[in-house]
Amino acid sequence: MIKVTESNIKQVQGAIRSATDKRGFEYVVASSNACQERGEMDIVFNLPVGEYRRYDALLADLVRIEKQMIDMISATAAVML
Repeated sequence: MIKVTESNIKQVQGAIRSATDKRGFEYVVASSNACQERGEMDIVFNLPVGEYRRYDALLADLVRIEKQMIDMISATAAVML
């Protein structure tokens, strides 16, 4: 069973806000990867360190991750009904 919580989604949303505010590629990537490195999720959405050069590419990946997490929570809820 994949463990994705509302807290995990909020962490990704925080990374999205940081990227929108252009707080630095390294900071945003580290923030996004931190919860996974602590083992808080069974599924890994690690972003590649040092590969982003454009905020729009980073934002696209973060939004994709957020959508996948929401879809996983929705699918789990549908199965439980």
